[in-house]
Amino acid sequence: AYPFLPSGNILATDRIEGLFILKPKYERACYLTGNVVDNLSNEALPNVKVEFLSGGNPKTTNFIGAYKTGNAQAGSFLVRFSKTGYYDRIENVELEQAVIKTLNTTLVPLPPFNMEIVAINAATGELIPNTKFDISGDLINLTLSTNDDGNAELQNILADEFSVIAGK
Repeated sequence: AYPFLPSGNILATDRIEGLFILKPKYERACYLTGNVVDNLSNEALPNVKVEFLSGGNPKTTNFIGAYKTGNAQAGSFLVRFSKTGYYDRIENVELEQAVIKTLNTTLVPLPPFNMEIVAINAATGELIPNTKFDISGDLINLTLSTNDDGNAELQNILADEFSVIAGK
């Protein structure tokens, strides 16, 4: 038997209580869509994490910087946009049921910096020449060696979490 009536009511039964006539209340979700671009170049940013600070599953922008997400409830929400190499951005958005809200935003790139690496013998305090370093992170993956003075320099590095392995 088909339990869905033309009136929208639903018929349900159980062996003990008998017949139930249910009147469901369907509520449409709230939708959020938009694009994320670089603040300086105005180029689309792929792989930007888009998340409601109140919880839920984070989404990421596609290769043209577009995203689609939503929330079951209407209201005012804080949405964070984050990407390695950029400052996070938090936007306040007002969502309504069954309404597609567009929120386009920009991310500001972190400024590059120079980094000096010095290899020092912990026991003697002497500089260690020709020490090999493997440095890896989301934005960098390289191998370098210190010079005869135990120093190495990296230029125009973007802020990131690095894993550094040193050896001789």
